[in-house]
Amino acid sequence: MRTVFTICLLLTAGSILAQFTGQIEFDLEGINPNTDELESSHWSMHVGQKNLTMELHNVDESGGSLIFVPNTGNGDLHLYSTANGTEVFFTSKGGQRSATSSLMDRGFRMTKTSATDNVLGIACDVWSVVNENLEGEFCIAPSIDVDFAPYIDMFVDNVFMRSMQVNGVNGFPMSWEVVDRYDSSIYRKGNVTAISAEAKQDLLVLPSHLKSIETMME
Repeated sequence: MRTVFTICLLLTAGSILAQFTGQIEFDLEGINPNTDELESSHWSMHVGQKNLTMELHNVDESGGSLIFVPNTGNGDLHLYSTANGTEVFFTSKGGQRSATSSLMDRGFRMTKTSATDNVLGIACDVWSVVNENLEGEFCIAPSIDVDFAPYIDMFVDNVFMRSMQVNGVNGFPMSWEVVDRYDSSIYRKGNVTAISAEAKQDLLVLPSHLKSIETMME
């Protein structure tokens, strides 16, 4: 089963810190919004100066890549995906932004607690999160800044990143767990497993042979 719900956990607006470039790997589990089943996956994220790549690996070792390339000239965002074994190229003008409208009222209230943690030698602050149906904690490392602002409208399940943006929380989640407030079942859970200053530069470029979905439909 294809697990795409977890991108949202990683996204937040940029801060005054220097932009992180390199590679971050993390394990994730959570409810797939399409099947309502609990799924697990592993992600590798390669962050460059102007774009980033997400590599997805499911429990059956299948996987693919998502490449996000912002167009600074018009604010558009290109999405290249090989996750389903085919090459697809979308732009944010191709209807992606409209998919986020139903999530705008599901944001979390975020409160910084006095607790701290250390993941892979990186200090993080514990934030409690809550909304009508869910509650949990993020441990956010303020020292790691990834500017996801150009990508924020591209994701169907982006309630987490929008919550960080609305609450003015900068940094990167090193671990997180959000559960159902009524039965305590896991909704989203994850943790960073590796961080490196090295990024796969060959994955940070949109393949030149691709055509946009709008062009293909003309």
